[in-house]
Amino acid sequence: MTLIVLIALGAAAVQLARLYLFPFRHCRRCGATGRKHSRLNRRTHALCPRCAGTGRTLRPGARLVHRAALGARSPQARSPQARARLQVRETEAAERTQTPGRPARQFPPTQRSNP
Repeated sequence: MTLIVLIALGAAAVQLARLYLFPFRHCRRCGATGRKHSRLNRRTHALCPRCAGTGRTLRPGARLVHRAALGARSPQARSPQARARLQVRETEAAERTQTPGRPARQFPPTQRSNP
């Protein structure tokens, strides 16, 4: 029983690594050409609507794996630009909690004529 659980965990780890390292696959609709041919005339073509002409589509679960990996990174491991953005967000959040909310803006009443 434990062997089956270990094999399942190993397969899940391999699948997660595969999704992280290779997030794109070939588009099945256009066959990775990026073009979709007309049914009536094979010489006419347009960009594939699924892949937008790139020939690649995102694998299911790849976006979730990348977001989880980026969220788990510590602020020190992020780029300098990301650290600066995070620091600005934190200071803005601190300022919002310290300053009382300003009153709602009041607009002058509109003059409407009732017909």
